[in-house]
Amino acid sequence: MRFIAGARPTVARAANRFPGVDETDYRTPFRQGRLSLGQDRVGQQNGGQDSAWLEATLFMSKHKELQIINPTIRKPTFLWAVLVVLMASLVAGCAGSSTPESEHDFAMASLDAMPIDMRSAPERVQQAYQLAAGNPDIFTHIPCYCGCSAMGHTSNYDCYVSGANGDGTLTYDPHALVCTLCVDITHDTVRLLKQGQSLPEVREYIDANYSKYGPGTGAWFR
Repeated sequence: MRFIAGARPTVARAANRFPGVDETDYRTPFRQGRLSLGQDRVGQQNGGQDSAWLEATLFMSKHKELQIINPTIRKPTFLWAVLVVLMASLVAGCAGSSTPESEHDFAMASLDAMPIDMRSAPERVQQAYQLAAGNPDIFTHIPCYCGCSAMGHTSNYDCYVSGANGDGTLTYDPHALVCTLCVDITHDTVRLLKQGQSLPEVREYIDANYSKYGPGTGAWFR
């Protein structure tokens, strides 16, 4: 395929570039009056450029094997491509500067192994049971301030789990089903750990924000 470069190729340039094609092939429509006089005057008012462009267009429509490449059309396309690349780089840079992901991987105990009371509880309470039971290494170090120390609880973990059986299954405590403070402490612990805080920092936050509600269970780091 041949190409003619330029936004408005003149008839003479087209004829010179493609020998063997009679110039009358594409000037004939003007001579036969197929174009209106108004169109021809517009071409004359613009220095003949529009007229030449119309002539070349008729020539190209007659000779399908030729193709005009218009650099004024290709340039915006190139600029759009550059803009897309720059925006993609900006998005990637913003993503790279976001808060690092938490190193904590929270296990979720199965609801199927829990009593019907836990399985029928509100979703937020269900999740608290799953989180506490699935992550004893975290919640045995988190205190509770709902007053459950009088029940023998030593940590937030005890608000959900009362013991373990010989086969490894857990015995669940119904206390947290009716204690929103226990559930709030559990969800706050998970939220802060996901934000990248350490377990001692989370413990300080729990002490500072929940100690006003009652005596703590005295959980400590082993």
